[in-house]
Amino acid sequence: MLLSGFALDLSSWAKARGVRDGQRFLLGPDGRTDLRVNACLGSAKWRNLKERSQRDDTYSVGVWLNLLLVLA
Repeated sequence: MLLSGFALDLSSWAKARGVRDGQRFLLGPDGRTDLRVNACLGSAKWRNLKERSQRDDTYSVGVWLNLLLVLA
């Protein structure tokens, strides 16, 4: 199991790293996460946005980051 040695299950692993239930996250084109981006998505400022704003802004950040990756 990938998480063996880290936590008993994914839920406890995520909770130990400050991930909240329902928190949005992004995966890059390579399938990996960027901890800096996902820390922003889990920040108090982001969580205080309305649900629709969180959804729309997360999508926009993902599109922008993918565009930058393609143009780089």
